[in-house]
Amino acid sequence: MKNLLFLMIAFFGLFATSCSDDDKDEKEVIKTMERTISLEYAEYDLTSQEPLEINAKLSVASETELKIPFTLAGSLVKDQGYTISAEEFVFPAGVRDAKVVITFKENFKADSNIKLTVKASETIKAGKFMEATIGVGVGEKVYCNFNKASEDFTDKFALTIRVTDKNDRKIDLTKPMTIPFVIKEGNTAVYGEHFVFEDLVDDKKEFILKPGQINTTLNLKVLKYEEGKTNFTITIDPAAEKFTTGATKECVVTIQPSMQSRLVGKWVGKSIDDYDYLKESCSFGSFPNDYIGIPTAVTEDSFTVDLSGEKPAITFDMKSDLKNYFRNCTFEFLETMEDPQDYYGSQPNPTSPPLQFHVAKFKLSKANVYFSADEELEAEVKIGFYIREVDGKQNLDVLIYDYAPKAFLANEWKKLEDTNDYMPEWWHIRYSFVRE
Repeated sequence: MKNLLFLMIAFFGLFATSCSDDDKDEKEVIKTMERTISLEYAEYDLTSQEPLEINAKLSVASETELKIPFTLAGSLVKDQGYTISAEEFVFPAGVRDAKVVITFKENFKADSNIKLTVKASETIKAGKFMEATIGVGVGEKVYCNFNKASEDFTDKFALTIRVTDKNDRKIDLTKPMTIPFVIKEGNTAVYGEHFVFEDLVDDKKEFILKPGQINTTLNLKVLKYEEGKTNFTITIDPAAEKFTTGATKECVVTIQPSMQSRLVGKWVGKSIDDYDYLKESCSFGSFPNDYIGIPTAVTEDSFTVDLSGEKPAITFDMKSDLKNYFRNCTFEFLETMEDPQDYYGSQPNPTSPPLQFHVAKFKLSKANVYFSADEELEAEVKIGFYIREVDGKQNLDVLIYDYAPKAFLANEWKKLEDTNDYMPEWWHIRYSFVRE
């Protein structure tokens, strides 16, 4: 029995010694194994402006932290065309993977490159890829075009550019893209004296395109109208080589006198100009009786705009049913907006405004939104003004946006309210007046 016990103890002791030797041998093998490093790829073709990750991998993880440096070269210069998160790969203990991130600046040059080369050492041998070439923007540019080659504006205005790839498709962005622009020399209007851009970030002259957008705007504001000093030209910064332009590579902007000053004086009634449009637009005439009694302007209607008081004011002398809406009031300018493109139809008559034009939107201190002789609800309202030349005379379009009619269009309006389909810019009534 004692002999058996002795044999068992001897056996297990020999087994334990063997396992210990095996573990020791395995660790020695790992220690003596040649450790290599390799980049994930030898070439990167950058086709967007998003940050780029460069990955490196060790053949065997280290028991302690490893830092492996690399060099940067190429035609694109660090800190001018791009920044990099580090200048060495850092491998924590027990981890085989590491990365650095290259972030490109807005003005990097297309068709340039970066060369990243990893340095081998006595302890870290060269693996499969020790150098990576990052081709920047090869064949890929961002195309920018102004919405129009020329713009006229008063007071405030949103200047629009369209930003696409070479196939006129929306650019896939995960963060905003800034597009630098310049004011060309030789202008008569002076930036900071006659006009400013309202929404620049840190006073940088840049458009900002957000993810999901294809158009972006920049708000301009008139500081002072001065005869003979009304023009300036904006173009995409030619030094920003990533961006290219098409037919409308620049926009010539002309400052007009303020809309308030152009309204001063007396205007007399002419007509209601979009009755058929209004009838077709709401519910395609599904409530015929709703169109009975739509107010029409008459030549005896008039109003006068006066800026001499403490606040700009309008005095109305309406003889038609327009007296049921308008009240003597003060008014203030809100914004210049581009009116819906085609609400006058695809074939406007010669006296209609162009399919795209800028309406100056104002707020009146009061009007009867019920547009009724029997019911009254006075409230602030928004209306639009547009001045155009017809047969050598100044015509003024007055677009009524805010109204809740009781004497006409009642069923149409109830349907719109029930379906949340009410858009004042679309369901307006437009009247024409002419300067006396």
